[in-house]
Amino acid sequence: MEEYKKGAEIEPNNPLVQFYLGRAYIRANLFQAAENSLKKAVSLKPNLLQARHHLAWVFENQGKTIEALKEYGLLLKLKPDNAYIKSRVSQIHGGGSLNPDGTRGAVGIPAELEKQPNLHMRIATIYFEQTMYLRALEELQLVLAKRDFKDPHILVARIYETQGRLDKAVEEFEKIRKLEPESLDILLYTARLYSLMKNSQRAVNLLHIAVKMEPENDRLLHSLALAYMAQNKNNLAIENMRNALALNPKKDSYYFELGALLEKAGNYKDAIKNMRLAIELNPLHSNAHNFLGYMYALEGRDLDQALVHLKKALITQPKNGYFLDSLGWIYFKKGDSEKALTEIKKAMIYTGADPVLYDHLGDILFSLKNYDEASGAWKKSLFLTMNPKGDIGGEMPDPQKLQNKINKARNISNKGY
Repeated sequence: MEEYKKGAEIEPNNPLVQFYLGRAYIRANLFQAAENSLKKAVSLKPNLLQARHHLAWVFENQGKTIEALKEYGLLLKLKPDNAYIKSRVSQIHGGGSLNPDGTRGAVGIPAELEKQPNLHMRIATIYFEQTMYLRALEELQLVLAKRDFKDPHILVARIYETQGRLDKAVEEFEKIRKLEPESLDILLYTARLYSLMKNSQRAVNLLHIAVKMEPENDRLLHSLALAYMAQNKNNLAIENMRNALALNPKKDSYYFELGALLEKAGNYKDAIKNMRLAIELNPLHSNAHNFLGYMYALEGRDLDQALVHLKKALITQPKNGYFLDSLGWIYFKKGDSEKALTEIKKAMIYTGADPVLYDHLGDILFSLKNYDEASGAWKKSLFLTMNPKGDIGGEMPDPQKLQNKINKARNISNKGY
């Protein structure tokens, strides 16, 4: 009782709290207090039918037949086939009493109303939605103290994940896996948490279990391929991506990711082939258009077609700095350094400090005979290459080549050219 009163003090306008307080009053045979709490519950949330069921029964128990019939009437409009409500209305109209022995008084909450969701779980959910995480955790501990089941563990894990405590979140999901070892969703979410923790091997192990459970599920093979990518095991990633495509050859994202993997492996021909297949399935696949255009630029071929791809990519993502960098690099390869410089400068507005962009900027400035500025750009690129922030991924400039460029620009400047 005191627990529920405290809840009502904290959340006086919460209909669920008032409902459960009303139930506590019923168990204590405090029917007037129960009536007050239940009235408040239905006034706050008129469609809280559980509260109306209890309120009607409290009215009936106190001999307030008119009020009881009013509540039962509202319930019958919503549940016209409910046998329990019909029986109560019939008994009231027949002048019957609540108790079989002819007395009117409390006999506890009827069995029809007794089955209710766990109070602490409901309150914990409310606290979670209001981002009152510590209070939610306290309630969830009370839930788990009575019975160990999936739902409270999931909510606890979500709280820990929200707070950045992935280690604690994964502990909860490992407990759920023991409760529901055949649940594919739980297994996949656990693997996801391990991936976020950079424990890619544990994620791979779980995904292998998932694939054994559903070997024809392309999504699982795709997830396994991505997990191998995180480990830089590109051959295994390619193998699983191909397996995913064999099961679902209409997935443009699979072709794109396979193409990116093949490019890393140095298989440019097949990389381009897969990018084209991605675009065939999805003509607006901007990343695939950018990839193709940039690869053509790197190879110095099909530069007009490269421009077509980049312009299509920029239609859907006009402020993508990496797309603008690709466009600038194509202009540079075509010999138009002025246009290239314009696009690279735009690119730098929309991206963070990136060593590749500064390397490109240096090359373009050098071609325009701005040797000091070119040297500065390459020095910035070298610094970013040697001091990367986080996992940059993708291509990175060769530090030795950057140093050679810096030396070349310095020598030219010293000679006064």
